Amino acid sequence: MMNPDLVPDGQRWTPPLTVKSPKSQLKRAALIHQLANRDGWLCRFCRRPLAMDGGVEIRATFDHWIPRSRLPQPEKNHRHPDKLVLSCQPCNQIKDSMTGEEFLAIPYQEREARREVWLANLRKGTHE
Repeated sequence: MMNPDLVPDGQRWTPPLTVKSPKSQLKRAALIHQLANRDGWLCRFCRRPLAMDGGVEIRATFDHWIPRSRLPQPEKNHRHPDKLVLSCQPCNQIKDSMTGEEFLAIPYQEREARREVWLANLRKGTHE
């Protein structure tokens, strides 16, 4: 039997979504729609079009402009739309614990190179 994680050449592998309760999925979807209505369906960092569903390259996620790990103390309302931006998953992962300003200060070509490495590692199953 073929390993479902292995994908023939030329096809994209989409990682499974984390199993969440229907209520949390609805909250997440509502928040993403709220951010998309504010900012358009574009990643704040690479400006690529996003969608609610689809492959990892276009699936909309939200990201904290100032990462929670960089805040002096935990905030109760850390998912307030004023503190979040719409992001594609590669940019969200590459940005890591940088602020949005720090990430955008990296030259576009370097961010694109990091994105390609992250996607290649994802396809190989070796991403961090």
